[in-house]
This record gives sequence, C-alpha cells and structure tokens, in this order.
Amino acid sequence: MGTGREELERLLAEEHKAYVLITCDEPTKTGHMHIEMSHHGDADLTCYLLQEAQTIIEEDEIEA
Repeated sequence: MGTGREELERLLAEEHKAYVLITCDEPTKTGHMHIEMSHHGDADLTCYLLQEAQTIIEEDEIEA
C-alpha cells in the first residue's frame, strides 16, 4: 500500500485530466519549510493551472 500522498495522486489522476498538488510542512525553527509539488497531465495545461491558481489567490487577497 502506498503513502497517503501516492494514493491521493492516483485518485486525482483517475478523476482529472490534469492536476497540480503542492504541500508543505510546518516551518523549522530556522524558518525553512519543506515543500513538495507533483503534477499530472500535459505540461502546457499544468502551467495554465498554476497561472490561474496564482490569479485566483491574488484576487482573493485584493478582496480580503
């Protein structure tokens, strides 16, 4: 049996044409944070997903 992350990636790949999954751990005492990113699908589509996500985040910040 795979890790929870591997299982999530498998499920996402089955259900979606493309996905981007970004996770992070709590920062260490020195401020470093372990970040992981995985993706599935066409590279152009993956880039589009990231750009659209950035737009949504920026719009949410403006509205807040």
